[in-house]
Amino acid sequence: MNPNLVLLALIAAGILALIAWHVYRSAKPFTRLCLYLRFFLGFIFVSSGFGKIAYMAGKKVFSFIGPVTLEAMLAPHGLALFGRFIACSQIIIGLCLLSSRLATLGAIMLVPMLLSIGVVTVSMDFKNTPFIVAFLLVLNILLLIKDWHKLKFIWAESTEPLKPLPLTFRWRKADAIWSVGALLMLASIAVFHAAPALGKPIMGCGLLIMLLSAVVYLRPVASSLHSKNRNPGS
Repeated sequence: MNPNLVLLALIAAGILALIAWHVYRSAKPFTRLCLYLRFFLGFIFVSSGFGKIAYMAGKKVFSFIGPVTLEAMLAPHGLALFGRFIACSQIIIGLCLLSSRLATLGAIMLVPMLLSIGVVTVSMDFKNTPFIVAFLLVLNILLLIKDWHKLKFIWAESTEPLKPLPLTFRWRKADAIWSVGALLMLASIAVFHAAPALGKPIMGCGLLIMLLSAVVYLRPVASSLHSKNRNPGS
């Protein structure tokens, strides 16, 4: 057995155990679980999109799902631009999922993306891939269920009660940090083609900044939940 695979399996098992413990200890387990699922799906599609962009620039970026050669596969059919559009769309959807403010929008956009990927994988007879896509779709549906309170207005006969709803920005610092990281990552798409050697570092910096935004956002949320747990009657 490959020792590297064993090490990766142990690391993955350790991470999953920590996540399970964190979810179990949370005051709102389903909400905490959806937070991890959102990050998981966000990283999957950011990596998938950048994997395709980097491949066409002659570089390699780790990609959870492929194929990174999609644009090259579609080029003989005159659909190279469509392949690049899919890659950019995956990046944008992933960035939305990694944002606390735009996560619901990302989950909505991910539904047609996953259905389209599913149709392509079935049409091109990709073995086992349709099952992976179906699994990711189930995870995404959990995110939509969690945000039902944001989506139920679609079925409401009247939206009058929504009109007085104020648009608040409580986590402006986290929003600003996320915006900087997202802009860097989007800029790296063009950089991959203009200067491939710089594309990867810029993308990495953007990703690290976005991770920082998640920490900045979660700290006050965690403090708020901790206060409620200590003062349940307040």
